[in-house]
Amino acid sequence: MSETEYSKPLVIASLAVCAAGTAWFLWRSSKQPKRNKVAVGKVSSVYLYPVKSCGRIELAGGRCTQLGLKSGPLKDRVWRNNVQGKYCGEVAEVWLSSFFDKPNFKLVFLDNLPPRMSIDDPLYKHIAQQDDAIAYQDSSSYNILGEASLKDLNQRLENPVSMKNFRPNFVISGSKAFEEDEWKYLQIGDTSFRRYKYCQRCKVTTVDPETGIMNETEPLQTLRSYRLCKEDSPEKSIYGLNPLFGVNIMAENEGTVRVGDTVYACYD
Repeated sequence: MSETEYSKPLVIASLAVCAAGTAWFLWRSSKQPKRNKVAVGKVSSVYLYPVKSCGRIELAGGRCTQLGLKSGPLKDRVWRNNVQGKYCGEVAEVWLSSFFDKPNFKLVFLDNLPPRMSIDDPLYKHIAQQDDAIAYQDSSSYNILGEASLKDLNQRLENPVSMKNFRPNFVISGSKAFEEDEWKYLQIGDTSFRRYKYCQRCKVTTVDPETGIMNETEPLQTLRSYRLCKEDSPEKSIYGLNPLFGVNIMAENEGTVRVGDTVYACYD
């Protein structure tokens, strides 16, 4: 049998998977209730992070899938969870091991393998929906942050930090500081999103993204002074003493988000 003949079943199978995914998103989109949304700002930046905690790629726009942002062959974020993955090869392993001066650094990617279901995570199962799925991200497929929120934080810091410290997918201009906290649903371009949870921040935010040098305290110390989850909140067990900055969201249908798109939000 020729190589072409061998490839036909693979092509057919791939098309079937794509068609099934598209049909699922269309079905889910058709089931969404009509919501009253108002314009709250515009998308000023779109970022994709192919590898968790590594450099970002700035995009003019990207395709939004159930598992995260996509641009050509690039998909968003690899995280350190115990999940399946396909080995990227010896070249990547040798380079990473040499860079970190430690052996056995392997790079993997999710390709035609089962995603992680959010509802299976004990920490998030009470806020996840039955079909919420992610690849290797921490807890949700997308993160948003308003420019005004960063400005508010920097006014409190002796040494300002950049948006790079917080690694959002979508940066929003034109909204008020921390207004994103109140957005329950979003419409950006032809993609609908649902707020999943607030984004609790860790020590990665203290690393200067340009130099790799870690600040032992900031911006976390300042954020803790005014951005902790309230003690009586039912979600306090999720966030603990980690300050909240930005919002994690899930896509409700497949679509495209571009820089300059108007952001529409629903508050209830």
